[in-house]
Amino acid sequence: MKRQLLIGFFLAALLVLGVAAPASAQIGVQITIAPPPLNQLQVADLWRLQVVNPGRTPLTVLFEGEITEERDGLVVEGESAIITLRPGLTMLTGQQVEPVDIGYGQSKYERALVRTGGAPAGNYEICVRAIESASGGLLGETCITHEVNVLNPPILISPAEGETITSSLPTFVWTPATGAFPGRAQYRSRVVITSQFGRQSFVAAARTNPAWFEGEVPGTTLQYPASARRFQEGDYAWRVIAIDPETGREIASSDVGRFRWEPQQTFVLVPALLQKIPGIPNAITDELLAPCSGLGSVAADKDVIVLEQGTGGGRIIQPGRQLQINN
Repeated sequence: MKRQLLIGFFLAALLVLGVAAPASAQIGVQITIAPPPLNQLQVADLWRLQVVNPGRTPLTVLFEGEITEERDGLVVEGESAIITLRPGLTMLTGQQVEPVDIGYGQSKYERALVRTGGAPAGNYEICVRAIESASGGLLGETCITHEVNVLNPPILISPAEGETITSSLPTFVWTPATGAFPGRAQYRSRVVITSQFGRQSFVAAARTNPAWFEGEVPGTTLQYPASARRFQEGDYAWRVIAIDPETGREIASSDVGRFRWEPQQTFVLVPALLQKIPGIPNAITDELLAPCSGLGSVAADKDVIVLEQGTGGGRIIQPGRQLQINN
């Protein structure tokens, strides 16, 4: 008899626990905060979320969020309206969780966020929590960090826009990036040069084509390295990117510039009499060429033929005349 009573009591307890447990259990949700754009942070970024309800029934929730700055503490905090999360993935924006109750920390952040729409330079942490509306229980939370560097980007100086250059080792010059760069005294400049194909725009060339050259320097000048890939005749796009030396992240980028590279014209002087020697071709072999370089004039005491290197054409200059050479 006692054994039957114990078994009955045990079964009743299991029945009670089996009914009560699901009613009191809370199903967690997974929250992912969409990273804000580079060097930008707005209040609305609190509510750009991906939320997963792993259960089989809808949940009624509200979201609490806050943004803090590592030195100044609280920047802004907010609470969303109550919404229903259906099972599975839900993509949220600020419009979907309105009305939102917002409070600010220090006044300088309120001025910046309200008047300009963006946070000032700083290192921020963004945290969001999902709260069950009925019980107030925590269903899930997550945080991300985000850095805002408000810099004026570099401005390209040389080569000038659309300039044709002939030097095999040209010099590239730009202005430094200026403005707030919290916690850093210096940055590096990354120079990226890409070739342009056909009717492709220079902006598209800079964004999609593989780099013809890419290198970093600490200042605002790059002497094209002798060890780098040599230019070929054609059009090129270039830009300068300010790089955080500690993280390697891009913090500012110049506009895209363009230039054209053409080989330097080299003229040679060849005595006209050589044309009369049997077996000497019109193009004249390299061994017989006398290269002239620089800008100046050459006195011709004999008939000479002026050839542009790489061609077989030319013209005869009579004795005693001055030949002006430009390259």
